[in-house]
Amino acid sequence: MVDTSFNSLPGRRGKSKPGTRTAAPKKGNQSTTIYVIFSLLALLVACVISTITILVKSHKTVTDSWRLRPAILVSVISSVFIISLGALFATGVTIAWWRSLAQGTTLKRLHYVSAGALPSGFYSALRAGGPARTVMLTAFIILLVRLAVGPFSQRATRVEANTVERDVEMKVRLANQIPDGWFGVWETFASRGTRASQQMFKQANLTTLNDDGYFCAGNGTCTGSATGSGFNYRCTSESTQINLLDPNNVNRLIFDINFGITWESKQPLFTVNTTHISSIDENCTGTLTTEICQLMTATVRYPITIENNIIHPEIDTFLDNPNVVANFTTPGDEIPTKETITKPIGSLLGLYIGCSIFRSNATLYAKSTTGVTYSSGSGDGQNFYWPNIYVDTSDATNSSNYKGKSKEICPLLWESPMRPMLRYIFDFTFRSAFAAAAGEGDKHLQRFPAVYRGTELWFMTDFAWLGVTVGIMVLGIFAAGVLLWGFWELGRYVTLAPVETAKALGAPVLKDAGGAHEADEIVDVIGREHVQYRGGELVCNGRTYATGARSLPSNMDEEERGDGDSKSILRNRTGVKEVAGFERRDGYKTVEVRDEDESMDLGGLGSRGREEGIREDVQMRLMPGGENAQGIPSAQRHGGQEEHWR
Repeated sequence: MVDTSFNSLPGRRGKSKPGTRTAAPKKGNQSTTIYVIFSLLALLVACVISTITILVKSHKTVTDSWRLRPAILVSVISSVFIISLGALFATGVTIAWWRSLAQGTTLKRLHYVSAGALPSGFYSALRAGGPARTVMLTAFIILLVRLAVGPFSQRATRVEANTVERDVEMKVRLANQIPDGWFGVWETFASRGTRASQQMFKQANLTTLNDDGYFCAGNGTCTGSATGSGFNYRCTSESTQINLLDPNNVNRLIFDINFGITWESKQPLFTVNTTHISSIDENCTGTLTTEICQLMTATVRYPITIENNIIHPEIDTFLDNPNVVANFTTPGDEIPTKETITKPIGSLLGLYIGCSIFRSNATLYAKSTTGVTYSSGSGDGQNFYWPNIYVDTSDATNSSNYKGKSKEICPLLWESPMRPMLRYIFDFTFRSAFAAAAGEGDKHLQRFPAVYRGTELWFMTDFAWLGVTVGIMVLGIFAAGVLLWGFWELGRYVTLAPVETAKALGAPVLKDAGGAHEADEIVDVIGREHVQYRGGELVCNGRTYATGARSLPSNMDEEERGDGDSKSILRNRTGVKEVAGFERRDGYKTVEVRDEDESMDLGGLGSRGREEGIREDVQMRLMPGGENAQGIPSAQRHGGQEEHWR
């Protein structure tokens, strides 16, 4: 049943009248085709070159040196490549379609040339053969390339942790001399010195600035050396034998840590005295060792290690290989008197007060049972804690340093406290010099060469995967390029736009496009035509085109059928059967479509232009003559001209 629900479509806009606008054929614009093809090819080649460049350049480079990771850049390039490859393939399909049409083919193969570009049409295009099969195989390759190029390119780059060593320049603020008064005065130790003593005892971290050069970037350490306030020192030692079981030696000093300052030479000296039993034989005869170290203020070169923004002075390394730059003395270290007791003190006096926490001693003590032990001193300024820290407890282990019965009777061995004391002294002084420079801006700024050692994250390129990726990209370009062959034969820029392909296939609705062939030209000529498709019919600018197999049922009323013995328009497989047109309720005429070898009278216009209007249908009775039979009427005249009927 014919759908009569179409609404009337407005006519063309503008002043042009139907049938009066024609288009002269334009000269083919093949340069557009060349521009499109070579632009896409250039973009695809640029994607290949960019992928190679990024992956080669990023090989063995630090991850922090790239604002965007190579994997992200390669992913973006892969997306551009996939889009461009799709555009080039679409251009190739278009060229293949038009070349196939120009060379002559069946509608079936022509259809599958374009349908074969989609996976849903692969099988049919493969069976159709010819250009359709070529398009199908190319589409299959392009599909695989577009699926593989992204993942494969990502496999070509990875991140690895590598142990590295390289030279860097570091900065630190460290005072070469601690100014007098920084530790306070003789009778009042400043809180700054107390804080340095606390940090030394707690082994608190020293944090430097977070600015470039101050902190060690990366996951590693920066090792170098910088000058700072310290001491030049020399040490001596002497030993005596002591019978630990002799009652006369009870209460004798067998462990001692003590400090003092002497002003006997031109330069004041800080003295460290330690005493301990260094060895015991099986008869409990011990070796009592006394060590004396004298220190004078000096500028020394400290080995330091910076990890992130934490600075570590390598005191043990310095003690093994002291590096003294220059000795110095200050008025604050002169011998105190009643007149100078309130004056600022220097580094030696500050050290004397700051390290007083280590003063301690222990004496020989006879047990009520068999054997001897020690008693920690509790005199003025003495700390009973340190003898317990340095006593040798190996008597409780299998790897005892004791011999024979000494393990049970006289376990009084100590490790030497001198090196730990020197370590504390230099650590205290380094922290004080670091703190003294902190509030002075760049006055004590030092730049020094350092070596970075650590683990870094590097971008690494897998060149095997890179080769596979490039091979896939080149394969895609080559496959798409196969369809471009022969584009010059077309002589103009072609597309698969519906109006362009319909015009090439002789669609009646596009007959007014005249000599226009390209889509833009066709639209420019008849682009203001109003069209509507519904119910198997196309209404175009006041005319209705039957586009499918439809018939008018016999139970339609006369109003629906129109005047006369109108029959339906029937399309079969081989052509179109002609019947009389009928007038629709909306006032439009159905077109009388004739066999394809005959000319068409579209919209009942005959040979006249559409501006002359639409004539009325002539009612004819096609039955054999009878008493009521009418003859075929003569042709009607419009405007004084005779209308010739076919």
